[in-house]
Amino acid sequence: MTYFVLEIIAYLTMLIDHIAAGILVSYMNSTSYNGLILGCDGETVYSTLRIIGRIAFIIFGYNIAVGMVNTSDRRKYLFRLFCFAIISEVPFDIGLNNAFFAFDSQNVGFTLFIGASLIYVYDCLKGKIFLQIAAIVIAIVLAVMLKVDYSCAGVIMIFLMYILRDSFVKMAIISMAVFLALIILDNTFDLVLKFSHYLDSFSDFVGLLKDIAAWYMNSELYGVIAFIPIYAQKQAQKEGRHIPRMVKYSFYPVHLIVLGIINYCIFGW
Repeated sequence: MTYFVLEIIAYLTMLIDHIAAGILVSYMNSTSYNGLILGCDGETVYSTLRIIGRIAFIIFGYNIAVGMVNTSDRRKYLFRLFCFAIISEVPFDIGLNNAFFAFDSQNVGFTLFIGASLIYVYDCLKGKIFLQIAAIVIAIVLAVMLKVDYSCAGVIMIFLMYILRDSFVKMAIISMAVFLALIILDNTFDLVLKFSHYLDSFSDFVGLLKDIAAWYMNSELYGVIAFIPIYAQKQAQKEGRHIPRMVKYSFYPVHLIVLGIINYCIFGW
């Protein structure tokens, strides 16, 4: 498998995920929704599309780790990622939040940028273990405070993919395990803050943790499928042609704007 095919898989699965998260959610919340989508159970169709979408982020995260290895100028690479994140924010809100500005979550571009920045700083501090740990902590806090997509779990997954890149098995198992653990803990903490007045005892908290863990294990865990094409590409060691840089950076904001316009024309905001 060539790197080009791996990129295509990432973009297609992302598109499928965003169609579900944007248009299908609006349809399922509309008065015309009758429980069916294309003659099938609506919840099943929605869940299936979102499960397919779990593949996308892991491939994009891996691409960032590879990009930080192969780029000839890391600072320019980081600058492009930062510009991409800034430019994509309004399209992200239009496509998935049905608004021009929504501050309760930020697009995945910021996740990729923070992850790549952590790799850059970590390498610059080589041999300075305490400063490296501090850099990791700062990246985690920044991701949580900014409420970036996939939060600190996404950032640390990118970082681990880079650190463990020489051993595919270690990279896949450790990065995925840490990713799941962090995303469960992050969402548990968030929900505890929102619904703390409903938690009367420690057993209530444990019950909430179990429910959240079950939910994310039944959704995000499917992202492990992404390691199949990643492994195939690593084994083949074929670059092939690449998607043009302009297409790479424009597809994300452009497709979100298109989905947002379609959503608005059909369902309004």
